[in-house]
Amino acid sequence: MEEKELALFQRAAAGDVLAQEALFTGRIDRMTRLAYLITRDHAAAQDVVQDALIASIRHLGSLREAQRFDAWLSRIVVNHARSYCRRAGRSVPMEDVTLLPRVEEDGAIPSPEESVLRVERAQRLLRMVDRLPEKHRLPVLLMYYQGMTEREVAAILQLPATTVKSRLHAARRRLRTMIEREERHGPLQ
Repeated sequence: MEEKELALFQRAAAGDVLAQEALFTGRIDRMTRLAYLITRDHAAAQDVVQDALIASIRHLGSLREAQRFDAWLSRIVVNHARSYCRRAGRSVPMEDVTLLPRVEEDGAIPSPEESVLRVERAQRLLRMVDRLPEKHRLPVLLMYYQGMTEREVAAILQLPATTVKSRLHAARRRLRTMIEREERHGPLQ
């Protein structure tokens, strides 16, 4: 956390409402995406973020290390999203998600057919990720869909980095098995 951000955090933790707004505003989109990846419902994700914001503002003064603010905030979002899913009985509707960029890394624009195939593959993979047990699903979502490092995932989930690494390995192995089974037998229901 750079010096300007640290000063903003300190003012926010002291109760400065404008500083709180400035501190959280830049993080809303990332928090909403994280909540959505867990709940799979846009309205639920917004509710989760609102609840997480209220909780984090209420407890901001208890955070001792300002450098851990982003991991702390992400953990609050994850916990609220998990609670939402438990209350909803995981009967949250799966919505279409477009996770792929529109332009290739080399600047080429894929054909419409290729774009559709990529979106379908991404959606199929996300449905498979959703079938993983929570202990494997959350690290995958945080690392591969939120772009976090293993260390950040470990901090958010409050697990040793070695546990995160082994859960990611197990998740990739399960996903590989699901993909192979689907290729042999068709889409899983």
